[in-house]
Amino acid sequence: MLRQRPIFEVAVATTALSSLIDAVHDVALSVGLRKWQHDNVISIDTPLISELSVGNALERHEVHGRPIVAIAVVAHCQTTVDVIFALCEQRATALFTGQRDETGAAADRESSLAEFLASTTSTALSGDGVDTCLQQLHN
Repeated sequence: MLRQRPIFEVAVATTALSSLIDAVHDVALSVGLRKWQHDNVISIDTPLISELSVGNALERHEVHGRPIVAIAVVAHCQTTVDVIFALCEQRATALFTGQRDETGAAADRESSLAEFLASTTSTALSGDGVDTCLQQLHN
């Protein structure tokens, strides 16, 4: 059964694009990610970050604006979240969403991790004085 993946977006001014990219990487690799928990699964390893081709990201996800770069964050139990950075009008965005189309526990973990990464990134940027807008998009 196919499902609609929740998509979480963190938006900043285009001038803060580099801060957004740095914050996503810092959050994904931080010890704080070990606090992420979904049901009885607690992340115990440092996630891996790998480059994801923009073409592959666009095949899986609808992106508004001009995609610049994409990464995949792989955490415990192969829980994978795609993060697509894009420029749209006067803002830069990071879209966080899981890779799985099917329903079930693995897809739920991806959605949970996507939300955690987005909200933690937004909080980190706000703490550094960067204005952010965090929202859940409907796909």
